[in-house]
Amino acid sequence: MMNFAMAFGKMTLEEAFKAATRNAALSLNRKNVGLLEEGAQSDLICWNFSNLEQIPYYHYESAQRISYIIKKGKVFPRKKINSKFEDFSEG
Repeated sequence: MMNFAMAFGKMTLEEAFKAATRNAALSLNRKNVGLLEEGAQSDLICWNFSNLEQIPYYHYESAQRISYIIKKGKVFPRKKINSKFEDFSEG
């Protein structure tokens, strides 16, 4: 989605990240989500890339470069992440 926003929407990398995180949360009226600050509810995906610019250009392959995910304060290392991310669903 970020690649699409950058290629066709002419967004910068920073604008695409904000659209995928903070702005998406605000559109769902979730004011305490989508930002990194004290007291906020933030889940994180940590990729193994040398710089941020690589993330939107790897499309689906970026999932293979995830080092770990932090969801609700719990760390899920790469070896526990399956290809469908079932461990991270809300259900």
